[in-house]
Amino acid sequence: MPELADDPRFNTPRGRRDNNAALKHIIEDWLGGFPSRDAAVAALEAERVPCAPVLTLHEAMAHPHLRQRGTVRRVRDEWIGEFDIPGLAVKFSRWADRSDIAADRLGEHNEELLRKLLSLTDQEIAGLYADKVLVRDPLLDARNA
Repeated sequence: MPELADDPRFNTPRGRRDNNAALKHIIEDWLGGFPSRDAAVAALEAERVPCAPVLTLHEAMAHPHLRQRGTVRRVRDEWIGEFDIPGLAVKFSRWADRSDIAADRLGEHNEELLRKLLSLTDQEIAGLYADKVLVRDPLLDARNA
């Protein structure tokens, strides 16, 4: 859209700022005219316009660069197997790579903590479960059965 270079609304930084809503509408309409996101990116790249597509969640999780950097990483759970999780996008040279992450199950330590910290009895704890004040991962009960 070379005609925009001569449009007084957009030919200076101040003009673009003051007419940002109109410029945004023009750009969105222009991009919307492409048959696909990839076609729009290709057209911009052909003119050497710095750009990148906005990835869907599934595209981001499968992106090789994000996997290589550890922004998306594969973890293993003893009950549900391997799956992907998002990691930190920011990397610092002095931060060790943590691939050995683990999390306790929901409610895994309920009884232990309630006995130790609040001196609750088994009956009192059972009452909290019955009243649905406390919950725990059903897999914990299935494993102990």
